[in-house]
Amino acid sequence: MTIEEMQRQRKRLGYTFAQIARMSGVPESTVQKVLAGITKSPGVDTVAAIEKALYTGSQDYTNGRMVAEVSYRNDLSDAPYVPEWAHDPKYPRQGYYKVLDYLNLPDDQRAELIDGVLYDMAAPSYVHQAIIVELVTFFRNMQKYHPGCHVCVSPLDVQLDCDNRTMVEPDILIICDPKKITKPRIVGAPDLVIEVLAPSTRRKDLQIKLGKYARAGVKEYWMIDPDAQTILVCIFGDENTTHMYTFDDKVPVWISGGEVSVDFSEIRSNITYTRDE
Repeated sequence: MTIEEMQRQRKRLGYTFAQIARMSGVPESTVQKVLAGITKSPGVDTVAAIEKALYTGSQDYTNGRMVAEVSYRNDLSDAPYVPEWAHDPKYPRQGYYKVLDYLNLPDDQRAELIDGVLYDMAAPSYVHQAIIVELVTFFRNMQKYHPGCHVCVSPLDVQLDCDNRTMVEPDILIICDPKKITKPRIVGAPDLVIEVLAPSTRRKDLQIKLGKYARAGVKEYWMIDPDAQTILVCIFGDENTTHMYTFDDKVPVWISGGEVSVDFSEIRSNITYTRDE
């Protein structure tokens, strides 16, 4: 969710800054500065806490870090994006799926497994795929300057935490540790992850995956919104920071030390289509 979207959500709900501060655990003065756009690079945890307060009115912390969570009961129908086939009694309940269950899914079903919860994956739009093609082309060229890094694109399984309860498929990922690359999948956290937002994956990418990637050890996470034409970049590490860009900007690739940047105005000019329907 962008700052502008959070501002609209606050107005829609009629929340005061004091109410958001109480629900999020973020100081009221900080809430005001973030939502007013005064703080240009708010911390990842701060943004996640405010966003969650605006959407759920609650918070959850693990080891001092904000955790984006999905609420569900043991009934499959309560988890978002659950495919119809998952209602079959032969499958476990949501929250109890493991990697083996994921690997045994029907071949024609794309899904992600996050902390034991399955999420169905709908077919992406043309714009979604066109952005990915442009970015993959750019990063393939960047490999000339960073030969030890490998660019991968979905569909590709990433066993994020090296456990048996999570398997994700980021749109684009860059791996700079060859030991994490195996023949069937990536095992471990990528250095850079890029997700192009879609209506069916927006909440998952902005909340659930944000916290998951941060905890797993991903260094840099881009969330690209084709409709708003914005790019939210989260840098994880000792100093968690967020940076907001638009399709008019050149977005630096932080894992490269800022040596290279993506010109999103050029990407936008390369994407054309005849009608919106």
